[in-house]
Amino acid sequence: MVLKKSLLLPLAFLLFVACDDAPVFPNEPEISFLSITPSTATQFTADEISLTIHYQDGDGDLGYEGDPTNNLFVEDMRSAYAADSARFSAFPFASLTPETRKPSIQGEISVVLTTPPWEPTEEPLVYRVYIVDRAGNVSNSVLSTPIVVQQ
Repeated sequence: MVLKKSLLLPLAFLLFVACDDAPVFPNEPEISFLSITPSTATQFTADEISLTIHYQDGDGDLGYEGDPTNNLFVEDMRSAYAADSARFSAFPFASLTPETRKPSIQGEISVVLTTPPWEPTEEPLVYRVYIVDRAGNVSNSVLSTPIVVQQ
């Protein structure tokens, strides 16, 4: 009888912990750079640049619900265009929260950019990327690997 009671208490604790819906990640989104392709793009063309990041969010409130809202931000970091406001791009993405989720979510987001319409520079093209969740929490910023913009 003592053995049954001593096993019952740890099993009850395990069931209680297993049902915990507490976030696995912080409520502020966190991102990491995964890839950018191609490694070379040609100026003044419609070359597409595919940029992929990994995200994680503790309260699962990434992406807009209802009207589209820009929530992914990309900045051309080349110093030659530091004064040009067109170096900033913003994109909306719909809610990433699955219907049957625990609070925490993670996955990948890809965005397709066109080659910037500027003269090529000696400086490689590097993008800075960050996202904002529905609560207004801003993620960390990540930098892409460099690509070359050629004539």
